[in-house]
Amino acid sequence: MGRHVDWVRAAARVAGRSGEIVLAAAVVLLCAGNAEASYHHPVHDQASRLAWGGFARWRDGGRIPSPARGGGLGVPFGFGSALVGSAPVGNGPALTAVDTATHTLYVGNGFNLAGNPTGENTVSVIDLRHCHADDVSRCTGPWPKITVAQPSGIAIDERTHTVYVSNFGDGVNDGTVSVFDGATCNAQNTSGCGQTPATVPVGIGPVGLFADPANHTVYVPNALQQESSMLDSATCNATHLGGCPTSPPPTVTVPGNPDSGAVDRSAHTVYMTEYGAFNGWSVFDANTCNATVQSGCGQLGALTSEGFGADAAQVDAANDTLYTANFDNTISAFDL
Repeated sequence: MGRHVDWVRAAARVAGRSGEIVLAAAVVLLCAGNAEASYHHPVHDQASRLAWGGFARWRDGGRIPSPARGGGLGVPFGFGSALVGSAPVGNGPALTAVDTATHTLYVGNGFNLAGNPTGENTVSVIDLRHCHADDVSRCTGPWPKITVAQPSGIAIDERTHTVYVSNFGDGVNDGTVSVFDGATCNAQNTSGCGQTPATVPVGIGPVGLFADPANHTVYVPNALQQESSMLDSATCNATHLGGCPTSPPPTVTVPGNPDSGAVDRSAHTVYMTEYGAFNGWSVFDANTCNATVQSGCGQLGALTSEGFGADAAQVDAANDTLYTANFDNTISAFDL
């Protein structure tokens, strides 16, 4: 059963006035269960972007910084409460992901709003040990950066400490995925942050990529095509950057424009959020549709979203619930 919730509208309005998305981040904190990270789309309306600028959180529920316009991060204390700190990052911060093993927050800088057309095309690397709601003593940085190309999504495979960054591109030619070693570019070890990441070609307009470590696959939704690339993380990871392919990896075709997705790891199921011709989620078996096995890629189920423009998704496996942020500033909750 799907539930369509209007929890985000007020947050979007506050964000528009203040230039921060602190309250929007707090809403996600309440609703997303054990979600590790989320992202937002670089091409849709400004209200959705402000409300759903990439937000990440600790698995134990701790609050961490979320992007703010103007090249900074706000640190929310809790739902409806005041900002307790900020952290300077690059120009156009728009998405985040956390590596809980190294206490590192990665921030993609490259979001091109109409009023900010020159995103920095970097990823900031922030030490969260002293930059969170209870301790902001070291939020001011400065923080190391790694160069990418118009980042539009970040995923982390914590088994291999590999960071995957989708690069949206010009929307006409194929985009790419940057791959770098999180073990040598994190809060405590920045020795590898100056290295050039490996680059993998994918489809047009890659956005909110997400990882399934069990099947060694990083799914890369190509928002301007009706397909998602599937990158083999067993052969393309932090310790095997030389194994990253120089030609596009396999794809799965979907009925809409894929925007993001999530994996229910207990049920080995992928939920791919889509907009355009199809508004909802494609559902398929992660064991039979991944980077190395495509026998089940033609057998897709579908769920229809009650909100307009299904966007960032997270699965709360403990409560068998799929949450999706929609372009109309709402959240859909679907009982799995």
